[in-house]
Amino acid sequence: MEGGCHGGDMNRTEMDITRPMLVAPSLPPMTRNRVLLAAVAIGLVAVWLRFWNISATFESSDQAAMAYLVRHSFGFRWIFAHDYGPVLPVIHLIVAGFCRLAGWPMGEAVARLPMALLGLVQVAATIALMRRLGRSWVEGLLAAAVCAVLPPLVAGGHYPWGYNTIWLLTGTLALWATLSWIDEPRRRWLLLAAVALALHCLSGLYSLALPLTLLLAWGGRRQQPESITSSAATAADRPPAKRMVGFLMGFVFPCLFALVVIAVSWYQTGGGQVGRLLGKTEMGTLGWHPEQILQLPELWVSQLGYIYGLVAAAGLLHGAILLCRRRREGLLAFWAFVGLLPLLLLARWDRIGYPAHYFYEVIYPSTLLGVVLLAAMWRAANRTWRGVAIVAAGLSLGQLALGSAGVCLPGTPFRTWTGIATGWGNVRPDSGAKAAGFYVREHVPEETIILALHTNDGMELPVAEYYLGRKVLADYVLPPAAASRLVNQFHPTVDVFIVEAEQAGLVETLPEFRRVATFDRDGEMVRLIYARRSLALPEVRDEITRCNALYDERYRPRRVPLPLPAPDHFLTVLERYQEAVRNCKETAP
Repeated sequence: MEGGCHGGDMNRTEMDITRPMLVAPSLPPMTRNRVLLAAVAIGLVAVWLRFWNISATFESSDQAAMAYLVRHSFGFRWIFAHDYGPVLPVIHLIVAGFCRLAGWPMGEAVARLPMALLGLVQVAATIALMRRLGRSWVEGLLAAAVCAVLPPLVAGGHYPWGYNTIWLLTGTLALWATLSWIDEPRRRWLLLAAVALALHCLSGLYSLALPLTLLLAWGGRRQQPESITSSAATAADRPPAKRMVGFLMGFVFPCLFALVVIAVSWYQTGGGQVGRLLGKTEMGTLGWHPEQILQLPELWVSQLGYIYGLVAAAGLLHGAILLCRRRREGLLAFWAFVGLLPLLLLARWDRIGYPAHYFYEVIYPSTLLGVVLLAAMWRAANRTWRGVAIVAAGLSLGQLALGSAGVCLPGTPFRTWTGIATGWGNVRPDSGAKAAGFYVREHVPEETIILALHTNDGMELPVAEYYLGRKVLADYVLPPAAASRLVNQFHPTVDVFIVEAEQAGLVETLPEFRRVATFDRDGEMVRLIYARRSLALPEVRDEITRCNALYDERYRPRRVPLPLPAPDHFLTVLERYQEAVRNCKETAP
């Protein structure tokens, strides 16, 4: 067994998974001040990465979707109809309500703020979880440092549609609080475990791995670890009836409550988590495709890099051994393996935009188990193994940090160097969507019909309407060939086209249109606006950054929700547009 026997555990031949391993004395001791200093340094790095460029312009529908819903949704029905449960919209509404009371303008930074803050809490919760698993302060801080620079978590901090950020954090808190109650059965731990578990089940598309992990923890023998010094009665000291009450309150009731909310949401709205799963089934994203397991190494490296990808994979295997030995750290391996099963057995990855986004429950526990493995190598009391552990830890942190920098700094070569590409939450080069919104709000009459050309980024529907402040013709994820077909079909009806620079030739030759706005990024033309000559709109050429600043000054709202105006005949044109889009998608190669 890793680390040998320690102290009062000398005569013990097995450990219960509900009992943490005592801290190995071979690790160097750390004073409280050193622990605090290290924690502050880790926190500053985590803050820098998650708040870097937090005001960046939204460049895809996923980036803008949550902010769009908060800004333009009235009533409460939409909250329960939300695809990934009601927790995410409620959190964003709370932040928006606070900003409204404080009179603060609501822009991209406010939309990203909740996920950035929750990402910081995840780093702190990692230390608490590692300590509750029986690991030392050194291991807890190293795990927190890895999570501070872990690219999927950094990308999640830039992602307002970050339901997985909430899902992972509430799952982490539920596991930590459950183990805390097992060690020290106090009401506050039981309450936190219940609330966190309920929120976990209501903040993702599906919740299976974490509840089963908690069930495994609840089912183990309840013994107070010798590393816990408390006058409180342990769970084992309580009568079976009271232990059953704890299980019901901390596990059964939260799961039942979540199931009721999920069922009622689907019954009342036709959406919610069940509606989303049914919709995915109709879209062909579910099904058994065992051959896709060959894609797992590439996907793994894209999130963890070449170096820490190996460490985390080896840590996961090591965690499986710990699970067989009934070590508490083995709960992490169980969490990861059960989280992987639905993705391997029930999902078709080529129909999912970012399949790695569903691997949070696999990547995070494996990340912690990688730290456990490095600590085991250090404890081996072998100079070679200790050297390998130090080199692997240093190179891993460096590569993960570079990968996260690639998330925050678009256009850098870091992705090539590290192999890391999260896909979601990346801060891309500004494509001029906000600048176009400024021009439209300033100069384009509300009765005009606007069509925005796009593919799977740029001015998709939520982005276009968020910045333009009105109903427009746009959709989601259009094939490249759709642009020319839409221009040819709708130029007799549309008054204004908003296009990317490479699409200029599609509208430039239309005699009834002229270019009225050109937006540059560092001197390079990136987005254009064409309008009917009869509108006599002013011609403008400007830098994106200056237009963005003017937009923020004049058009960031201080209250929500806001209506989206549209011309009287807009719905008729919209129906034709949606039919044309369906035809484009069906005939796309």
